[in-house]
Amino acid sequence: MLAPPLAVLIFLALMSSAAAYADPPARFDHPNKNAIVKWASREEVWRICHHGSEIPVGCALLPPHGGKPCLVLVTHTWDDARLLRHEIAHCNGWPANHPP
Repeated sequence: MLAPPLAVLIFLALMSSAAAYADPPARFDHPNKNAIVKWASREEVWRICHHGSEIPVGCALLPPHGGKPCLVLVTHTWDDARLLRHEIAHCNGWPANHPP
């Protein structure tokens, strides 16, 4: 079992990463019939989606050259609907640097 201070730090890191999931601009915020959503463990999301200093809670894996389908890999968070909207917006063309 984790010591309380470490557990608190991990919890805060996960919540700050989830909170960083900005709402997408309206032009990217719509359903995508080619998106395949896969719920995954935190370990699987970390292994596949980790690409920086943040602790990922999800990602959109786009095929090269705009191919289909777009795989959305997510773990359960405090706000699953917002996370799905965010990741599906990436399937709809919203760049990874999250411009407005």
